[in-house]
Amino acid sequence: MSASYPLLLHLLRREILLWRRSGGFILSLLAFSITCVVLTAFAFRTPGIGAGEIVRIFPGMVWVLSLFSGVTVLNHSLGVEVRHGALSLLLLATGRSSAIYLSKFIVNGLLLFAVNLFTLFSLALFFSYAPPILPVVALLALSAFSVSALGTLLALISASSEAREVLLPVILFPLLLTVTGASVILFRETLATGGFSPSSFPVLFLGCTGVIAATLGSLLFELLVDS
Repeated sequence: MSASYPLLLHLLRREILLWRRSGGFILSLLAFSITCVVLTAFAFRTPGIGAGEIVRIFPGMVWVLSLFSGVTVLNHSLGVEVRHGALSLLLLATGRSSAIYLSKFIVNGLLLFAVNLFTLFSLALFFSYAPPILPVVALLALSAFSVSALGTLLALISASSEAREVLLPVILFPLLLTVTGASVILFRETLATGGFSPSSFPVLFLGCTGVIAATLGSLLFELLVDS
């Protein structure tokens, strides 16, 4: 975490530029997300469904769909660069593995947050349900960056494999069970009460998980790139 701010800002601009050039992937991701939302809505939306039932099933639907889209984002964020050796050259040019990891972690977190928001409001539209906006947005941001911190590190591990599209979810989903569980519990509480306590255990757990994963990623990133 000792990355200098000018270098980190430069790497963040680089990551944003790379994603801007991936317009085809973004459109494919949106199409995939819309398809998943429509299928889920038709599978779970029944005539006469009440607000209590929506509160029970809504958090699980949002997070299942967000994880599917998130794996796609994480695979794309590192796959091309690892296959062409760009990360090794970038590490050689900058000498700051922590800055490279942080730039990818932050941009991946923003993309996951955007995907989560899109999924949430699309499902809310299909179910004619209005969740409390500010608490839900804060929860999605916290959860997205916790997933990004761990997912970016694991995406690097799987990116060099020929079966990377399958390997990442195989190693990511089991490790995210606790994060997803805490997010669903917190999400359900937020929908039921209209808010959540910043000092509650799920919030502290998600925050600590993100910090620990980000620290490990900064320390291990160079070792994983070299290997």
